[in-house]
Amino acid sequence: MARRRFLPKYVSEFRSQHGKPRLRFRRKGFPGGYFNAELGTEEFRIEYHTFMNPGDRKESPALDRAKPGSIGELRARYFDPIDRLGPTKVTQDKVRAVIERFCEPRMDNPVAFVTFEHIDRIIAKVKIPATVETPRGPRKVGGIDAAKKLRKELIRFFDFAVKIGMRTDNPVRLSQEIKVAPGERSKGYHAWTEEEIEQFRRRHKLGTRERLALELFLWSGQRRGDVRLFRRQNIKNGRI
Repeated sequence: MARRRFLPKYVSEFRSQHGKPRLRFRRKGFPGGYFNAELGTEEFRIEYHTFMNPGDRKESPALDRAKPGSIGELRARYFDPIDRLGPTKVTQDKVRAVIERFCEPRMDNPVAFVTFEHIDRIIAKVKIPATVETPRGPRKVGGIDAAKKLRKELIRFFDFAVKIGMRTDNPVRLSQEIKVAPGERSKGYHAWTEEEIEQFRRRHKLGTRERLALELFLWSGQRRGDVRLFRRQNIKNGRI
């Protein structure tokens, strides 16, 4: 991460699930996304220009570079337009991350050569929980829920391949469905008791950021991903 100071504006660096450095573009009011080219190359400059000037975009640089018939080509076509992944940016980002993790080590692999056995092996690996290092510290990845999510999104991904004529069948639909053994079932998250909530309130008084977050989560009835989007402009006549 030592090259962070040399990154263009709105570009940040992080490490993928596989420990590979990746670059991401994020600018308020602009479509975001991930770079495929190396920093400093002409291809990177083209991708950066595309992110900064979405109105000038005619063809996808990622599609131009992808091998015909490859996972990389399917990925580029699947992401264009991005709203194919979901109705909101939050959903789009989540789905894109799942597909990116699948495609990243297989960009040049032919789509036509993927079999249900390949999919079974990939999902079996994801099903095993692991801990990876991230800029924010250790993070758990994988597990039953992650494997289910991956299979669900790959079904859609390869359905698209069939639709555009890159395949005649969907190998993911032929793969083994994920069955959860009794000992593998998630126990869910611990729900705070009234005593624990009061303990938090005593520690974080009214007016603090932590207390504001707690009360919004408790009383607004919104999802976690929506609560974080609340701003002062959402308050009208004393009401949210």
